[in-house]
Amino acid sequence: MPDEMQDLKKLSPNERIAKLKELEAKKKKEIEEAEKLIRESIDEIHKEDNKKKELAEKLKVVEELKPLEYAEAPKKEKNLEEELEQVKAVKTVEYKIFDDYAKLKNLYDDMKKSGVNEEKKGEFYQIRDRIYEEAKSADYLSNDALEALDASRKFLKGIGYKVLK
Repeated sequence: MPDEMQDLKKLSPNERIAKLKELEAKKKKEIEEAEKLIRESIDEIHKEDNKKKELAEKLKVVEELKPLEYAEAPKKEKNLEEELEQVKAVKTVEYKIFDDYAKLKNLYDDMKKSGVNEEKKGEFYQIRDRIYEEAKSADYLSNDALEALDASRKFLKGIGYKVLK
C-alpha cells in the first residue's frame, strides 16, 4: 500500500482522482462482499440454532411422552396372585437353602463328636442332593441366599472328602 500511494502521488491530479475512485469502488465491492458473507454466516448460525432448538423441543416432548407410553402400554397378563406365588417359591427355596446349610453344619459337628456311620452318610448325601437341586431350581435368589448356597457347596466339598473316606 505505501508503494501504491507513492505511485499515486506521481500521477496528475485528474489521473490520481480517477485511480482513487477506482480503488474506492474496488474497496466498496470487497466490503460489500465481506458484509454479504457475514450476513450469510449469521443466517447459517441462526438456522443451526433453530435446528438445535427444534431438536431440543422434540426431545423434550419425547421425554414427556415416555412416562405416558409406559403407563399406557399394555401390561403383561400377569396377575398379583401369580407374582405372589413366584415370590413364595423363591422364599421357600431360600428358606430350604438356609435350613440345609444349618443342618449340614450340625451334621458335621455331630460327626466330629460321635463319628461317621451309614445313617449320617445317608443324611449327608440327602442334604447334598437337596442343595444341588435347590441351586438348579432357583431363578432368582437374594444375596444372602446365594452366599449361603455358595458356603454350602464349599462346605460339602471340604467335608465330603472327610465323610466319604
